[in-house]
Amino acid sequence: MEFRQINYFLAVANHRNFSHAAAHLHITQPTLSQQIHELESELGVTLFTRTNRVTELTPAGQAFFKEATLLKQQYSRCLQSISPYIHNASLVLGRVRSFEPENLLSLIHQFMDKYPQIDLRFNSYEFDDLIDRVIRREVDAAFVVLPDRIRFPNVEHALVGHDRLSVIVPKKSEFGDIKSVRDPRFRELLSSPMFLDAHGYYYREVLDYLKDFSPALNIKYAENASSISINMSSYGGFSILHEKWFFRYLPRDQYTTIELPDEIGLLQVSFIYSKDNTNPCIHSFIPEVIRNFRPARS
Repeated sequence: MEFRQINYFLAVANHRNFSHAAAHLHITQPTLSQQIHELESELGVTLFTRTNRVTELTPAGQAFFKEATLLKQQYSRCLQSISPYIHNASLVLGRVRSFEPENLLSLIHQFMDKYPQIDLRFNSYEFDDLIDRVIRREVDAAFVVLPDRIRFPNVEHALVGHDRLSVIVPKKSEFGDIKSVRDPRFRELLSSPMFLDAHGYYYREVLDYLKDFSPALNIKYAENASSISINMSSYGGFSILHEKWFFRYLPRDQYTTIELPDEIGLLQVSFIYSKDNTNPCIHSFIPEVIRNFRPARS
C-alpha cells in the first residue's frame, strides 16, 4: 500500500463521487478507479458501494477512513517539521521543448520564494529524452502534453489541464473556410505543404489518420510558432498544432481551426514523476502545481 492510494481513498470518501475526486486529484477517473480497486484487493475488503449518483463508504471503509485521515494529518506534520532543516536540497524540473504551460513561470517563482533553500533547476528536452530522464530520476518531474490514453509504466500522471490538436489554416488561404474534415476539399488541402513543429512528438497517430485521406503528405518542419505562421503565409499550406500553445503567440482571428476526432485530437497536460522517486521536494512542489492550475475536466 502506498500513501498516494490513501490520498486517493480519502478524496473519494470526501467527494462521494469518483469523477469529482479525480478532478480534485488532477488524475483521470479510470486511473482513480484502478487505484481504489488495487487498494481494496490488497486490503481484502470492499471500501465503497457505488451507484450511479453517489459513492458511499462500507462499514470497512468507515473504519479505514478514520485511521487514514489521521495518517494523512501525521504525514503533513512530518513534512512541515523538516522543512526548516532542508538544506542543499534540489529539484530538477523539465518540459518538452514544444510546450510550456501558461502559468509555469509564475509557479516556479512562487515556489522559489516559498522554499528559497531548495535549489530548483529547470530545463527543456526532446520528448523521448525527457521521459527517459524522468524514469531514470535524472529529472524529478516534468510537464508534458499527451494524447488522452498514453501513460508510462511506473510514472505518476497528475492531470493539470487539457488542449486539442487541430488542423490550423490561414483564413486568407483558399482553404480558409473549411470547417470540418468531412468537407470534400479537405483532401485537397492535404496536398499542400504541411508545416510541423520540429520538436513535436504527438503527430504519429494524426499522420496515420491523415494518410487515409492522402497517402503522400508534403511535410516540412519549422522551429517555432512564428516560423510556422510565416511559412504558411508565404507558401500556403497548413499545420497541426495544439491550439493553446499556437494561439498564445499568434492571433486566433487570422486562422481557421479544423478539429480532429477526439480519439487523436484531445490532449492532456500532465505533471509527471517516477513513482520510485523519493525526493521529498516533489511533494512540496505538487501542492503548488495544484493551486496554480485550474481543476481538471471530469
